[in-house]
Amino acid sequence: MKQRDFVIIALILLVIYYLSKPLKNGSNEAHIQAMDASVRNKVRNFLRDIEALGYTPKIRDSVRTYEQQAKYKKLDKRNASAGHSSHEVGIAIDMDIYKNGKVLSKRTPKSNWIASGVPKLAKDYGIRWGGNFKGYPDNNHFDFLKL
Repeated sequence: MKQRDFVIIALILLVIYYLSKPLKNGSNEAHIQAMDASVRNKVRNFLRDIEALGYTPKIRDSVRTYEQQAKYKKLDKRNASAGHSSHEVGIAIDMDIYKNGKVLSKRTPKSNWIASGVPKLAKDYGIRWGGNFKGYPDNNHFDFLKL
């Protein structure tokens, strides 16, 4: 192989690497801005401290309309009914976290989330973690309802 081939392969790998990384705070900030003003700074600080743990947080969902929540309920009867979701009042996020090419998401086992330290961090912030929901663990859900 020629040196030029190595350079081309290296460039391709760099492009693949950067395209596979989650977006940084730009997309998170749009979600945060849509949330209730009373929780925005707490969410920002929570995400900052998740980054300090070595993870990149990516908010997947925050504020939902009544109609959007009704669609979620139709998709899975275990989801909150429309009119009863913390997302509808702007005090909840669903997020994934990334580290070393791996992602912790809704489907990631509870034990992996606990090992990440994020649920403990949430508790320290007074944030309720969906991984503790009875009957329907929602591992990537975090909200500001009473603990």
